[in-house]
Amino acid sequence: MAHYNYSQHKILKYFWLVSSCTRSKHSCAQFTVNYDRKIMDCCPIASYTKHRGGPMKLAFALSGGGARGAYSAGVQRYLFTELPKKLGYIPFPQLVSGASVGSMNGYFAACHSMLEVVRMTELWTHLNINQMYNIPLSSLSLLKQVVKNSQMASLLDATPFYKLIHQEAARRTLRSAIHPQKCEAFLVSSTHMYSGQGVFFADVWSPKLKVKPPPCGRVHYTRIYPKHILASAAIPLLFPPVEIEGQYYLDGSLKQYVPLQPLLDLNATRILILGTRAREEDQLTQPPDLQLSLSMVGGSSLGAMISDYVERDMVAAEQVNTLIDWGKRNYGDDFEQKLKADLSIQRSKIKTICPSFSLSRLAREIFDVNKINADANTKWLMSWLNDNSSEQEGSVALSSIFFDPLYTRAAEDLGFQDAQKLEDSLLEWLQKDE
Repeated sequence: MAHYNYSQHKILKYFWLVSSCTRSKHSCAQFTVNYDRKIMDCCPIASYTKHRGGPMKLAFALSGGGARGAYSAGVQRYLFTELPKKLGYIPFPQLVSGASVGSMNGYFAACHSMLEVVRMTELWTHLNINQMYNIPLSSLSLLKQVVKNSQMASLLDATPFYKLIHQEAARRTLRSAIHPQKCEAFLVSSTHMYSGQGVFFADVWSPKLKVKPPPCGRVHYTRIYPKHILASAAIPLLFPPVEIEGQYYLDGSLKQYVPLQPLLDLNATRILILGTRAREEDQLTQPPDLQLSLSMVGGSSLGAMISDYVERDMVAAEQVNTLIDWGKRNYGDDFEQKLKADLSIQRSKIKTICPSFSLSRLAREIFDVNKINADANTKWLMSWLNDNSSEQEGSVALSSIFFDPLYTRAAEDLGFQDAQKLEDSLLEWLQKDE
């Protein structure tokens, strides 16, 4: 197998784009599409996506978690740049669903473009707090404003985040990627502010592709634009609600941390869940000498948002698999085919990649206020969150707003390493169905 130099690909692509755009009136976005076509034709790894074949339908479900999203970006970097060398194709997903920051990372996966993979890595490893939010008032004035001003919709100024998402998700790469041979559907989870209903914004390749609405929720078919990703990531109180067609929306993690069920409904045969919560964080016990604080209450609330009943959906999927096995034993091998043809029910394999080390503890261990590129108000807030967290458990709140290379590079690298350790099981799991 020919060796694929990812760094060389990145450099060559950059110079190809610059030289092409300087010689033509066309946009760099158009040349990006053309370049990716060239790569698909000549790159020994990228070309594998053309010959993936088989009935396998791969789906990604990406969780929320704010700055913790750097972890799943690292996982994707491994999946799209290293795993293909042994797998034989780039495992771009045919279905993608994301909640909160998972919708932003989901955008990069749904684009089916190595340029977007490069950009995702650059974004998460160079991201600064001032690209995400500002604290416009002094800490004391901020607390006074919360009490006095009922017109205040959020504690943080999200203008920088708005600019970032409009810059990243406004490229036209996604438009060409929503295609029956690429990404069939990109689902962005959000929460309708007034009713509390869960809402899926669904960008599908065909009107015939129907997504079942969530319980006590609905599906809104639309092309996904930056505003939908912003709506999915509008953390209550921290970021303001986002208005879409006269309706206000909040963070998708309020209703579903990992949007798994719609992928099952769309007959995904393999679903990869990219989580941001370590298993050890689900096994915490309350210490007998617990001292309550505002940061602890806030952090626990954020922690509750990123711990979802995803196991419920996984159990339901396993029950379907058990039913199929039972039917084949009792009614013959064609039971599975009849079930799929008549009721659109089929077997699915679910795999989860989550942090091997608590991202809350990682944030606490790596925190150094003198190395953070932020204003005095932000440094004060982060120091306060860090000082009020426990040494063993760390701070969920801090790990969720720690948008600084000091933390995001470490979390991104952890994601890459965790995925690398699972290489053998991933290779087996991603083998094509017969």
